[in-house]
Amino acid sequence: MDGCTSWPEKAKTDGARGHRPRAIRRHGERIAAIVKRAQQTPEEDYPEKIERLMDFPSYKQVFKKLKDEVKKAAQHSGLATEFLASKKQLNQYLSWVWKHQRDPAKLPDVMLGWRLELFGRQLDQVMDV
Repeated sequence: MDGCTSWPEKAKTDGARGHRPRAIRRHGERIAAIVKRAQQTPEEDYPEKIERLMDFPSYKQVFKKLKDEVKKAAQHSGLATEFLASKKQLNQYLSWVWKHQRDPAKLPDVMLGWRLELFGRQLDQVMDV
């Protein structure tokens, strides 16, 4: 901890921005111990790096195409686009395609039931192009 003997001592020297002194006194030592243990963890024991969908090439373009397919289905069915597929559900679909290689055991909402019938196959066609 850079020469300091305790978390509260370090907090005092750094100004403890955004932290209340009572919280530092109460939890500081425990937090410092957790940080120290984490710093001693060998790199091979680190968890897998999280792959964010937004970091995939062409994410924005593909997401827009999927959203356009949902809009077409909304116009055809008379249902609201938000009801058919939320941003979260479309991202769930993209994760299924890009990260899980369309694993049938991990089907996203848009590939089940009435959503599959209404526009799920069209989403697959967009992804296959």
